[in-house]
Amino acid sequence: PVISKGQFGYKQVNVAAQEREPGSLLNQFEQLLRVRRQCPEIGRVAPTILDADQLAVLGLRYQEGDGGLIVLHNLSGTACTATVDLGTGVRFLTDLLDGYAHVPVEQKLHPVEMPAYGSRWLRVNGER
Repeated sequence: PVISKGQFGYKQVNVAAQEREPGSLLNQFEQLLRVRRQCPEIGRVAPTILDADQLAVLGLRYQEGDGGLIVLHNLSGTACTATVDLGTGVRFLTDLLDGYAHVPVEQKLHPVEMPAYGSRWLRVNGER
């Protein structure tokens, strides 16, 4: 049966309401789908696992030529700063999930702020 009353009723929880709310689950999924479409290397090359000093942070690097993609996931409910071994050839990173902010990389070991249960998708040496 349709839930018609209370905080989970269809008048409160519906697509139109979710579209208007920037932080809604619907809008988060739509953003992830848009970014995923910009990352064809995910389906073309096998990832390598990156070392991080935080056990709860999973890091993957999809290398394609001079660029590629680094994907970091914090599997913990606690925010942290993870120092990630990026490997070689990384001059700058572009955060695809956070307004395309450019971050220069000066060392192989790079600190990355990770929100609780959060992700960072970082384009290597490219704008998008």
